Amino acid sequence: MKRSFLIFLFACNVLFAQAPKLTIYNSGFAVVEETINVNLKNGRQEFMIDNLPSSVIPNSLMLKLNGNIYSYSFFRKSLFNEILSNSINKDAIVYHKFSNEKLNGKILSFFPNDNPRLILKKPDNSIVLLSNLLEYDIEIKELPDNVSLNNKYYFDIEPIKSGPQNINLNYQINDIYWNAQHFLIINDQTNSATLSSDFQIFNNSGKDFKQVRMKLIYGDVPKPIGLNDVSQEQDYGAVRFSPQAAKMNLANTSEEELSGLFIYDLKDDFSILNQQFKKISYKSADNVKIFKKKYAFSSFEPWQNTGGKVDIFNVVELVNSKDNGLGFTIPKGVFSVYSINKEDIEFVGEIPTNGININNTEVLKLSKAFNINGREEIQNVDFDGTNQIETYRYSFSNQANTAEDIVLLISGDFTNIKILSSSHKYKLEGKRTLRIDFKLNKSSEEQIIIKTQRMQNRY
Repeated sequence: MKRSFLIFLFACNVLFAQAPKLTIYNSGFAVVEETINVNLKNGRQEFMIDNLPSSVIPNSLMLKLNGNIYSYSFFRKSLFNEILSNSINKDAIVYHKFSNEKLNGKILSFFPNDNPRLILKKPDNSIVLLSNLLEYDIEIKELPDNVSLNNKYYFDIEPIKSGPQNINLNYQINDIYWNAQHFLIINDQTNSATLSSDFQIFNNSGKDFKQVRMKLIYGDVPKPIGLNDVSQEQDYGAVRFSPQAAKMNLANTSEEELSGLFIYDLKDDFSILNQQFKKISYKSADNVKIFKKKYAFSSFEPWQNTGGKVDIFNVVELVNSKDNGLGFTIPKGVFSVYSINKEDIEFVGEIPTNGININNTEVLKLSKAFNINGREEIQNVDFDGTNQIETYRYSFSNQANTAEDIVLLISGDFTNIKILSSSHKYKLEGKRTLRIDFKLNKSSEEQIIIKTQRMQNRY
């Protein structure tokens, strides 16, 4: 039974009471918090908002007022076909308007022509063809991700009092995101560096943000889902959306509950218009301690064998701690690395990073080390009756006039490999990497010999 609403409020009755708050997540969406001032009447009524951008995710929309909110709906003529075309393999419940018959099943196919038809697979694997969808209402658990809507939203509300009052409005938008560009300038004489960062913000959401309070959130966050009773009126019937209650209200999560995230709260009001790109300089750190090393990569696994050659790379280790001049979370982005020697600045390269949390280490692979040569060879292979005994020899030669710190990383499945002996101190990093640190003096050679026992599978 449809409810008759007592009064209609239009966008011209809505005034923004204060500047909105904008929280942009680095996974490509943002949450907008606005306070609007409206003039409400007594009793249950319909309240319409039609000035939201097209990128709004409809089931993230939330109102908070002094009173009751029963549901909200959104309308678009052509949406019925669009929703069902994008809901293949989704669970649905179909209600017949006149007989009260109800069908549960999975949508197998939809034909959006002049007489749209729907094919449903029931739990007993039988197939049902619905050829006159004007007679049916269809319930789907959630709106497909790639369906867009217009910006008219209708709320069924009942305020406690009438007259001018504030309503808090939260919603989520797509097509706005940020990333980070880091600049690491290395001083070759002191083995220290300067780190600075730019935040790059892209706004294609369809909404201008003027003088907003803005936060940038670094970390993985589930997208919020809004009210639990969302209905959609259509030419061919009603499509109702019923997100699970357990997933509601994440948009109101407090900062304290956002564990594992890092929040950049911009101190000054900020403006970014639609289809605009802006850069914000965040912070810099001077006298950052870095550790320049050569990394050699090899493998005990035959399919990764490089024919004896061991690739060696120039690497900078960035240890994110206060003792090393850092101690703040560095978000996912791109490092642009420069090397400065006296008055010359050389661009070394760009290296992506997945982010560096406090007290973690990031290894920046800069370039191949042409002054260091490395080779791997298996000296002999024996059997002790059942298990295979292998002896590996790694040879390194340094053609430079300076001593070099070398890190040898050997990959393999060490659940079936036992280290019997090693000429150098080693340690296992997890179950797949053997690490050996050593120093290679200038114009010198070094040999590392490792004897292993490969346990054979027994059936």
